[in-house]
Parts: sequence; C-alpha cells; structure tokens
Amino acid sequence: MTLAMTQKGPPIGEPQLHAFEMRLNLKLPSSYRKFILEVNGCKPEENYCTLPTMTGIGASARVFFGVDRRDLLDLADAKTRWTGRLPDGYLPIAESSGGNLICLSTVQRDFGAVYLWDHELEAEEDEPPSMESLHRIAPDFDEFYASLSPIAGLALPSPGKVTNVYVDEEFLAKWQQKD
Repeated sequence: MTLAMTQKGPPIGEPQLHAFEMRLNLKLPSSYRKFILEVNGCKPEENYCTLPTMTGIGASARVFFGVDRRDLLDLADAKTRWTGRLPDGYLPIAESSGGNLICLSTVQRDFGAVYLWDHELEAEEDEPPSMESLHRIAPDFDEFYASLSPIAGLALPSPGKVTNVYVDEEFLAKWQQKD
C-alpha cells in the first residue's frame, strides 16, 4: 500500500545525490537512493509497522528526511543532530513517534538494513552509543517502506476481543501512586 505524502522536497538528480554522499563520506543503498530521488523527504500520512524482533512493539515514520532541504527535514542536519548519540554507521532517515528514529545501516555487515533507534535505551552521557538501542525492522528500505500501513487502514479489535495487553510495570506503579 502506498502512503499519501505531503511536503515533498525539491527534486534532486543523481549528481546532487552523489555529491551529498561524498560530502557525508557514505554510500546509500540503491532502494533508499531511489526513494530520495523520487520523494526527497516528506511527511507521510499517519502510519505504523510492527517490529519483527519484538512482539507487540511497533514504529511509525512521522517524517522522512531529504537531501539539501532548507527546513527541519534535511538529512545532513539530522545526521549532525544525532552524531554521538547513534552508533557509528547508522544514518537517521526518519523520525518515529515518541522521540525515536528510523535509521539506515551503512556498515558492511548489514548494509541497507533499517532499524528503530529507541531513545529510552540510549547510552548514558558518559558512555559511547550502544547497539542496545537499535532494533532491526527490515533487511532493506523497500521492505521497511512496504511494511508501513496507514493507521486509517488498520483493523482494530472489536470490543471484548482483546485477549492480551502489556503494561509497563514502572509506568503502572507511577500511575497507581497518583491516586
């Protein structure tokens, strides 16, 4: 399913994208390059995907960053903003809900794989960034993008049909203390 997108960036060509890669000293996977050349950053309609490695946990793409944008959706600015907080070789390509990021691996061992960076699991200020904060979503950008479903299209369970709910114990304890 294709997501509706607004605030697409100005069109760029292959030479501009290549210059961007040279400037940031990285190589982008072909599926992500194609997306940048077609869309160049945008705000998609509300969406959701599940994380295959974590039962009941999901992510969304609130905004996708683009190349040479003159706004908050600029990919180079995003990389600079999160340098030192993300492990080396992981490029933030989209903002997810709750202050998290969608990142693209540019490291050889899983080049092109897409990850959710969970800021709640971020390393302490005096520690280097850790892989503990990254959760693999898909082996490549195309599969990640295909996994995004518009929220309007999600089927919610009927009342009385929910059989299992997870509530974070720490959150529950804080919530119960407010009474």
